[in-house]
Amino acid sequence: MISPADRALLLACRVHLDDATADRLAGALREVRDWDCLVRQAVAHGVAGLLSRHLRALPGNGSAPEAALADLLTLGRATALRNARLMAQAAEILRAAHGAGLRVMPLKGIALLDGVYHDRSLRPMADLDLLVPPDELRPAAALLAGLGYAIDARYPGTRRLREMLLHELQLTHAARAGRVDLHRRLVPLTGAGTARLWRAAGPRDCAGAPAWAMDDVDRLVYLAAHLHRHGWDSLSRFCDIAECVRAGGIDAERLVERARAAGAAAATGFALWWVREHLGASAPAGAAEALCPRAPEIGRALRRGDSPVPDPASGPAERLKRQLPLLDGRVARAVAGARHAARSAAVSVLRRAFDGRPAPGGRPCGGRQARIGGPS
Repeated sequence: MISPADRALLLACRVHLDDATADRLAGALREVRDWDCLVRQAVAHGVAGLLSRHLRALPGNGSAPEAALADLLTLGRATALRNARLMAQAAEILRAAHGAGLRVMPLKGIALLDGVYHDRSLRPMADLDLLVPPDELRPAAALLAGLGYAIDARYPGTRRLREMLLHELQLTHAARAGRVDLHRRLVPLTGAGTARLWRAAGPRDCAGAPAWAMDDVDRLVYLAAHLHRHGWDSLSRFCDIAECVRAGGIDAERLVERARAAGAAAATGFALWWVREHLGASAPAGAAEALCPRAPEIGRALRRGDSPVPDPASGPAERLKRQLPLLDGRVARAVAGARHAARSAAVSVLRRAFDGRPAPGGRPCGGRQARIGGPS
């Protein structure tokens, strides 16, 4: 039987509580015996802000001890402050990119914070994820260099490895709050899939600055694929999907088509099934079943004991175990075919990085930062 703490976490994973859900949450909280553990789990899953908000709205603060309420309130304020700094950092980048005629699409937290959560204390962000068209990656990187960003080159060989496998550059700024991950393609999209995503995108302000946004269907598929990539490890990421579903406007036929085209059919279907079953967010009828008919069976296999709540501290092996049943057939075949080549490339690049020799087309080790630019 699922524990009261896990029930409370699942019920707290929504921006707004209806009366029936609020009563169920209050009932679960009355049964919680270890509040320290509940707070730690809420922090680990990135939902401490949501739990804090709902506790303060419940009669008697949901039976929460004063110490737990104080801890959650402090965490919420810290999250809001950090997010405000990250949003200001994003606005600076987006305005500069707009002025240079570059298209930049904010991803994940930064794109959801104001448009979905409407409260900067509810969803923590670690960094800024920005997508640019593949042919604009170098101009965008040069623009960020002009703003004072640089690639952290403590292990410079990994730069080429990340570009090759994850299609991204990671940049930091000595005087800014967070790292910037600059993407030119979204895993598992192919080049054709990335081009189609940009064709369907449109201008939409973010953090008070001009930006681009993927349409609602592509956003849902991307969030599901991203959650799968991270091994289904965080309630916060499930909550992102649930809130996008609750916002409505998702056409089932387009959703099924886009998820299959992206190679993320099983992941999208499972995510839709999971948020319906455990977070009460109902996706368009039939979409989950069309994309992942085995979702209930896989969901039972992935449970942690009696609980559907994942362990956010699980290691790579456990995350891989959760990923494998939901790899689309063609993606699984591609992974199997590329495994040996990727391993050889990784060993070669990292070996050069750590013994000080330059990677092919790269620069020797030395120093903490490397100039942006050079061969792609």
